[in-house]
Amino acid sequence: MHQVRAFNKVDLCMATASPRVGLLVLMLVLPFVFLSAGSTPSVWAESPISKTADAPRVSAGSSIGFTITVTSTGEWYSVYVTDPLPGGIGISWSQSPVRPECSIRWEGSPPYQYLLCTPGNLLPGAIYSVHVTSSTTKDSCGVYYNTAELDAIPGVSGRASASTEVICPAVGGGIYSVNKLALLTPYLALLALLGAVGLAFAARRRRII
Repeated sequence: MHQVRAFNKVDLCMATASPRVGLLVLMLVLPFVFLSAGSTPSVWAESPISKTADAPRVSAGSSIGFTITVTSTGEWYSVYVTDPLPGGIGISWSQSPVRPECSIRWEGSPPYQYLLCTPGNLLPGAIYSVHVTSSTTKDSCGVYYNTAELDAIPGVSGRASASTEVICPAVGGGIYSVNKLALLTPYLALLALLGAVGLAFAARRRRII
């Protein structure tokens, strides 16, 4: 009877600990999934629009930019390309080169810059592109995510995204970047604390058994 009770305690302990182990594994995996997402250009499946950054990262003081490219797969009418441009300190977007059918205006609250292009009609196989750029300053550090959208008749739509990062000089030399890893620092500290508490709890249960 004593052996049966001991086996039941161990079995109960393992059953109780299993959800905790699963939760810890999930918490360990999620940060790396987050870090791996959104850092490279992405295009929605079979989308006729693409977007690329001029460079994945630049030093503060250098220009950043994005190129939007639309490839027509048929006779399209009333083509619209829209792009809510990412904002930041020292960021001010402009076209390069300027396309007369495109405009960049301020919208919303707080205000942000918004790109609108109306190229009209496109023949099959036509390629249309627009390039936007902005200067940066020492206060512009961070990652800038951007998504452009396409709409046209008959029933054409698509989205494409890209990102670029501005790396700023740190006080006293070197460089630093306000990126995803910095944003995850409090989360990782909490994860370490929870892991230590879980290990202490498991050790205490083993001593009891």
